[in-house]
Amino acid sequence: MNQSQYFEFEDKKYDFPYYKNKEIFSKKTGLIMLFSVILFIILLFGPVKFKSPQEELILFLAMMIPFIIATGGKLGSLFKRPRLSDLKLVVLCVLGDLFLLLLIVIIQSIINTVIPFDITHTTQSFGEYSSITALAFIASLFQIISEELFRVIIFLIMLYLMYRFTKDRKMSIMVAVFISLLIFGLMHANTYGKILFCIFVMGFGTFFTLYPYLKTKNILLSILVHMIYNLLVLIVQTSL
Repeated sequence: MNQSQYFEFEDKKYDFPYYKNKEIFSKKTGLIMLFSVILFIILLFGPVKFKSPQEELILFLAMMIPFIIATGGKLGSLFKRPRLSDLKLVVLCVLGDLFLLLLIVIIQSIINTVIPFDITHTTQSFGEYSSITALAFIASLFQIISEELFRVIIFLIMLYLMYRFTKDRKMSIMVAVFISLLIFGLMHANTYGKILFCIFVMGFGTFFTLYPYLKTKNILLSILVHMIYNLLVLIVQTSL
């Protein structure tokens, strides 16, 4: 691929999977991935409710099993072995997420009616747990993996659709990022209720969680950033 089609921040050794395959969504891979997204939404907003940690496990299986089937067990399309140099990227992205969180707190303190915000409800995946236990950690890990798979698969679907009609990789990436973050934020409405909070805090406010995947095409780094961020917020919550 022409290097000019990459953003400067991207690792140009790798490209996103699937989006150049015009027939991907008429074949097994695309249809199964689309099914996993729909199933995830139904499980979150459907009439049947589950308790922790069963809910986290079910959501994990709803995303992971279809992905394994769709790729024929070739997890390398999203999951790659982290490099030592990736550690700096993970740390910077965690700091980036915390900076966005602080920025939103400052905005809320200035204009309280714009973004209803409560710092005691910013943890994304520890749910009802108020302390760090083995059960909470395992449940959180399941949910974080399922959430990142959900976000990245939506990104890849939108990237495919945009690139198919525009053939502009950079524009397709920008639109796909915007929509994936928006949908990811709205998916938390069932938990937090406040739409603006979900969009700006749980959605766009987690841009730096998605960023490692955009740069390296390795979802494991986004999972790691997500986990560290949640852990830090939980530590702050339990110390207040």
